Amino acid sequence: MKSILVAALLSLASAVCYGQEFTENGNDLMVQCQSAVKFFDHEQLDGADHVHAAYCIGYVSAILDLDAMWLGMDKKAGVKNLSVHICSPDGGGVAVSQAVRILVKWLKNNPEKLDWRGETVVVLALRQAFPCQ
Repeated sequence: MKSILVAALLSLASAVCYGQEFTENGNDLMVQCQSAVKFFDHEQLDGADHVHAAYCIGYVSAILDLDAMWLGMDKKAGVKNLSVHICSPDGGGVAVSQAVRILVKWLKNNPEKLDWRGETVVVLALRQAFPCQ
């Protein structure tokens, strides 16, 4: 797992150093996150699959972490409408493996949204699966 995360970080770092712009969309995440599902299912991965899986896991994890922080700040501030957040049923957070599977399923069920921005499709998929009450 550590080697996958290191590979993803190195890929991101090299792209940033060369000034490449990252604008992920649903199509990109579908490819990357299908590799992550293969990883979670202990299937054989090739070199590209490892990089794709690591990128997807990091991308989805970052969104989950950011939303958890934002939700905590909103609760502390007394915000009543939490519908923009991702809320797990037990309040303990969402496992990244589950979140990735939900995202892949959501993308397959919503092909008209594959060209939408990556962060948008992740949040929409997870908010639909885990709405705040």
